Amino acid sequence: TLSELADDKANFLMVLSGLTRDKVDMAFASARSVACAAEHGFWYRLKHGDGWQTNYADRQMTWYEVANAILSVYTARTAGSYATRKGSSITWKYDDADPEFGAMQAKELHHQLEQVLSAWNDVSVHTGKGYLEVGPRDINKGTMVSYICERQEAARGGPPDFVLCIGDDSADEFMFAALHARYGAGA
Repeated sequence: TLSELADDKANFLMVLSGLTRDKVDMAFASARSVACAAEHGFWYRLKHGDGWQTNYADRQMTWYEVANAILSVYTARTAGSYATRKGSSITWKYDDADPEFGAMQAKELHHQLEQVLSAWNDVSVHTGKGYLEVGPRDINKGTMVSYICERQEAARGGPPDFVLCIGDDSADEFMFAALHARYGAGA
């Protein structure tokens, strides 16, 4: 199990998720030794019982209400869709909508958000499986992986012997790219 792997002092195990802190806490409540990151790395905790921390406390998010207003329009006209406000981003979920209509709306929404939010250079629009997310460009799983690798290397006195990174969504590509950049082609 994840807990057994994480309980071994030779290992460091972290789960990075796009979910909110509350959902990550519920999902991994019994895995007390597993480090977790929520909202693609905006929040993290190194062990259960630690408070959630962020490296982005001073972040200005003037784009947030603009994006939220646009998402509200698409939510109203796409049955089965909804928006989730997070600490660092807003996610529009359409996986419960009609598949064709939801995908069409997501494509249109993505285009509109990119146009409207182009005034904010630090904001990106990302489309994944059944969702579209708007958030700061530099907050992603790759940034969190790099941060954790730096901390672990400093604590261990060098790079790890082995890294396993698993993902199933386009948002996970940032992790793979960060590990490849850090450890080379074998990562």
